[in-house]
Amino acid sequence: KFARIPVFDPSTPQEAYDMTKEAIKLSKLFETIVMLRPVMRVCHAREICEVTQNHEFTPQSANFQKNATRWAAVPRATRYPQGVEQLKRVVELENYNYENYIKPKLKELKNRKILAITSGVADGYVKECVGELNLDVDILKIDMPYPLPKQKIEKLFKNYEKVIIFEETYPCIEEQLSSPKIHGKLTDDVHKIDEFTKEKVLNTFIKLSVFKEKNRYDNRPYEEKLPPRQPNLCPGCPHRNLFYAIKKTFRDKSSIFSSDIGCYTLGLNQKAIDSYLCMGASISMASGYSIAHPEKITVATLGDSTFLHSGIAPLVNAVAQNHRFILIIMDNSTTAMTGRQTTPEVLNPSKINIKKIVEGCGVECIEYVYTPNIKETIAFTKKLKKTYEESTSPIVAVFKEFCILDKTRSTEFLPKIYSQVNQDKCTTCNVCMTEYSCPAFFYNENNKVDIDPFLCVGCSACIDGLCPTNAFEEVKRGES
Repeated sequence: KFARIPVFDPSTPQEAYDMTKEAIKLSKLFETIVMLRPVMRVCHAREICEVTQNHEFTPQSANFQKNATRWAAVPRATRYPQGVEQLKRVVELENYNYENYIKPKLKELKNRKILAITSGVADGYVKECVGELNLDVDILKIDMPYPLPKQKIEKLFKNYEKVIIFEETYPCIEEQLSSPKIHGKLTDDVHKIDEFTKEKVLNTFIKLSVFKEKNRYDNRPYEEKLPPRQPNLCPGCPHRNLFYAIKKTFRDKSSIFSSDIGCYTLGLNQKAIDSYLCMGASISMASGYSIAHPEKITVATLGDSTFLHSGIAPLVNAVAQNHRFILIIMDNSTTAMTGRQTTPEVLNPSKINIKKIVEGCGVECIEYVYTPNIKETIAFTKKLKKTYEESTSPIVAVFKEFCILDKTRSTEFLPKIYSQVNQDKCTTCNVCMTEYSCPAFFYNENNKVDIDPFLCVGCSACIDGLCPTNAFEEVKRGES
């Protein structure tokens, strides 16, 4: 809305596919950027979709036409006319929205007492709630929540006692409309944070006296105590070894741990992360911590993809300002958290090299290649600490590792040495459970630590240097 560009709000994967094609058409027609805005549940959903059979794509020939007034506008002589043109385009888009996306749906309205205006994923929850409870509610789904034909939509309100707007996440539709009949986030009738559920939709209907019984979708609390199960790094993930080594080398009271967005954010489970914010912020936060707490050692961690995406600029600033901290780039050569997309370094290794990029930022780069031996990883982090103590600027290291889900590279690194717990040696000291936190570990019926053979991937990391009593031992597959 701030950018004054049209926005599509899909409610299903099918709509996301269809609206993408519609957005391309709209972009060409109005010569504007068009945003597709699927929320989390749509992005995480799967659906069998009806798709175009012919997927052949012939790109248009480029024909850039020089027009400095349009492409290089500066205030005020050329920028002002662009603003006027943009406002005119918004009005045209409002009319297009009404004629093509809203008007065809008006014939489905039955002039009931209540009008529910929905968009995106909220539409499904409202439709299910209304249908299952047979509520006297009309539903008007908005496919393009901005820009809206305000006056034309508001004319519909005269036929209804109340108009309820359900949308995720901000009140984009609600802010464009005005009427004393409107109820939504701005009137505190619809929840303002968190995702939609039928329970929340029905709470709104109950609050507005549309439904006068108790909430049928209230979840009855489970009376039995469930064992805690938090998200965790995969069994055999090298990140776990590094975080364990960091915690063994840098003590809590004298250290601050900043991190970033990625699988490695799960280092929270090992208490090796104190803060994270957004991509690249681990370095920026480390700069701030180094100034605010010079008496403490700040250790920042981020992945190779994140570093290439938005970590270089804050590193240049840290070098320029002589901010003193340790940065560890966890290079598993993939974008693991979002589906193992190829990184620039893997795509073109002869030209893109993280170590050289770091050195180009003006700081020495230490490289360490992962081994499953925890003692060696701890020796590496101790080396970083000693280098830090002798330095007046950032210390940067690249931790060369792999993603356990990358079948090609993981087979090169995994020794396929499997572990078992010697029950006589296990004292249930909980070091492995609380500080290392491998999903393959569990408590057996004797309250001793044991290993689930179906989860153990044979990384052998726990055998040397983890257990104070050396209870982890190698076991050959096929042996009991």
